[in-house]
Amino acid sequence: MGTYTDFTGAIRITPCLKEPLAGRFRQFLGIRHMKRDVKILEALFPALEERKAVTLFGDGDFGEDGAFFLPIHTRDLTRRICLHERYAEGLTDERDMNMTPGPCPSLYCDLELRNDPDNGHSYLGWNEAEKAYYITDWIGYIAEWLSKLGYSGIRTEWEYLTKTLGVDIVVLDTPILDTTRYKDLLGSVITDIVLAVLSFGAQLEVDTKSKAQAEGIAAAHLKGVKFGRPKCSVKDWDIYYPKWKQGEITAVECYRQLGVSASTFYRLVHKFESEEKAR
Repeated sequence: MGTYTDFTGAIRITPCLKEPLAGRFRQFLGIRHMKRDVKILEALFPALEERKAVTLFGDGDFGEDGAFFLPIHTRDLTRRICLHERYAEGLTDERDMNMTPGPCPSLYCDLELRNDPDNGHSYLGWNEAEKAYYITDWIGYIAEWLSKLGYSGIRTEWEYLTKTLGVDIVVLDTPILDTTRYKDLLGSVITDIVLAVLSFGAQLEVDTKSKAQAEGIAAAHLKGVKFGRPKCSVKDWDIYYPKWKQGEITAVECYRQLGVSASTFYRLVHKFESEEKAR
């Protein structure tokens, strides 16, 4: 016996995600999100341009535990990976394959992205996968990531168009922002000034939202509101965890004895060991 949940509708994103961000997001939504060693990734992709090509936001930032890395060979646990490239692209051991990066709620997000450029929107919806337990958590995280782009999305596109592709931009209602008029140092200075202003606007927007969010959370705490998932209290952890670490029992035996799922077990292991290291 069990339950089955259907998700209907979609989350509308405005404005429509454009390439190359849209393509990177589709790839991100379709991979298995596994914990990776960022130092190994940095060694594999030493140049910033290389990192930009394999990171979600195209900025070279791999994120916590490699959360924003877009793998080439280890997108999922395929037979080829398991037999020949088991620990490639920042994966360091068996447990990493079943542990999520810090900001990711689960190994699979079970979402898909669809664009409607004619109406200026993108849509984020369920991909009809089974056991989409953390779909609402994923939507929350993705909404937060996209909201932080703010004006920085415009800045990234401006920089890509003017500096990477070398095209000109004319802002009709702002005559000074016309790169066709100046092909010398002045034109470059104007472009840099625009980028600086857009960067300032992006940071100001993020700071304003963060401050408002912090104030809202503080007010909610005063009212006794609890945030996040309910804490998982696992009985007999001190008995079975050491046995598993010492190789006396398998991971399957351990999480069955504890009465939790595999994903919950590895999440608890990650949290427990992180807290141990911090002491």
